Amino acid sequence: MNRRRSLLRAAFGALTGAFVGVNAGCSSLPRTAQALFETAPVFALQGRFSATVTTATGSENLTARIEWKHAANADELTLGSPLGNDLARITRNAQGVELITARQERFTAPDVESLTQTHLGFTLPLTQLVAWVQAEPATTSAQVERDAQGRALRLNEDGWVIEYVYADEASKQARRITMLRAASATHAQSLELRLVIERWA
Repeated sequence: MNRRRSLLRAAFGALTGAFVGVNAGCSSLPRTAQALFETAPVFALQGRFSATVTTATGSENLTARIEWKHAANADELTLGSPLGNDLARITRNAQGVELITARQERFTAPDVESLTQTHLGFTLPLTQLVAWVQAEPATTSAQVERDAQGRALRLNEDGWVIEYVYADEASKQARRITMLRAASATHAQSLELRLVIERWA
């Protein structure tokens, strides 16, 4: 695997840092997204993650296992191979965000947005993802389709379409989340993120 491919895999590790949220950048969030971030409950999840970036010249894919521990002031996220080997680990605290790859390469930034911009070449909607993973819109401008239980089934927000599948009628937390942003005049790549949550804690 050449260095570019290694960095791309590391960048996809940074991409999963989208679920970690932000720290220093919180002051720039829309009010509702900032409030949700600041009051987000402590939780942990385990599951499977995949990402597909498609451009005019082809697609790049990654499938991995994911473990994410979230708290108000810190996050730890580990991205691993299907065989159990760590591909990347991301930590967030008051000092910023650090990504450590399987080759022990270290990348740091003040926030996850900066990290993905540097290593992926574009910025993901990281602030919104804090809300989306909890099946909530990030702003009041979102279009939300809900089921009879009041659970979000589909969100349309900031050029993204987010769809949720629940394990059963009683489940409040999503089992599968698919997030799609189509290519457009402002985004040369289409981006699809898929998260299958096997365990919430």
